[in-house]
Amino acid sequence: MMKLVKGSNNMKIGILSMQRIINYGSFLQSYGLMQILKQFGEDVSFVDYTIEPCLINVNLKKKSFRSCLKKSNTFFMKKILTFVKGSRFENFEDFKRKYNDEYLPMIGVTEKRNITPKLDCLVIGSDEVFNCLQTNPDVGYSRELFGARSQAKKVISYAASFGNTTINGLCKYNIVDEVKNNLKKFDRLSVRDENSSFIIHKLLGILPEKNLDPVLIYDFKKETEIIQRKYIYDNYIILYAYSGRISKDEAIAIRNFAKNKNAKLIAIGGTFLFCDECIFPSPFETLCLFKEASYVVTDTFHGSVFSIKYNKQFCVYVRQGEEKQYGNYQKVYDLLKEFKLENRMVTSNQNISDILDDRINYAYVNDHLLVEKAKTMQYFISSLESMIIS
Repeated sequence: MMKLVKGSNNMKIGILSMQRIINYGSFLQSYGLMQILKQFGEDVSFVDYTIEPCLINVNLKKKSFRSCLKKSNTFFMKKILTFVKGSRFENFEDFKRKYNDEYLPMIGVTEKRNITPKLDCLVIGSDEVFNCLQTNPDVGYSRELFGARSQAKKVISYAASFGNTTINGLCKYNIVDEVKNNLKKFDRLSVRDENSSFIIHKLLGILPEKNLDPVLIYDFKKETEIIQRKYIYDNYIILYAYSGRISKDEAIAIRNFAKNKNAKLIAIGGTFLFCDECIFPSPFETLCLFKEASYVVTDTFHGSVFSIKYNKQFCVYVRQGEEKQYGNYQKVYDLLKEFKLENRMVTSNQNISDILDDRINYAYVNDHLLVEKAKTMQYFISSLESMIIS
């Protein structure tokens, strides 16, 4: 595709996202969006937000002796299992170090925060950039995620999400007018889910455009072909979930399914002692592992995204939640509905084998992806065309 900017005076584009949040989805959606935007101008960089206090009070009591003991027991159990079974039970701390030292530099992110730079265009998104009622102290309620104090000539969003934040929550914490006034200043708005669309329509009286996560738009073909592979398996099932979010009953169901399929159970990005291995690959090798997996079990948005991208047989545990309670219902349900895959959701008493053995016809999914890729490119072309330098 031809770049929109001509000559040596290059358009400066900034991306304000969740790139410093340490997980695969955050990195890959950030990387993918950067590569998409580089088709319109080489000068693309990441912008940071000022971390402000959370609006929701979080109980930060010291960990109890029991929780510390449980953590220690888990650590020693991993060591024992690794010694006895010869399996990998890898350490999140090593992944965290690599994330900061190796992966963030791939997208030009350094230790020094890049706050409110002068830009031609600021793209806010994707991910839960509008989730202002979350309890993560590394995000809080940052007004800059709503474009406040921006020095960009133009501000747009792309596939942005309010996450668990609802219109009722905005009213409860008395920030409706502030959020509304900041959103009014956007030159264009794009979201990725119905909850986010509903909030913007309620506040501004307009329907924002709806676009897919950048991981589904960018192909990552070059990146996955050139990496040095560390993990090679034949028949395996991926469990992609955060540590501590899989119940005992869910663990039993997942373990039994893997046993019935005579498949190795590999946890990526989380520690689960019922798995054969718990690993923390590089982001691009993670995509390779999803591409080659026999099945995927997840309870995350991006675990579902990776599965759809690589046409996997998968199921997803959907959790309700709001404010202090984690939930993935809004974002996961909307994603599945987009591709007519609502039947991949695991209900409370459902056997996951009934879902995983129900083969997905990916013809519609892949055709729809092509439409959405074209839609994304058109969104950026029409958003940036007025900034062409003649």
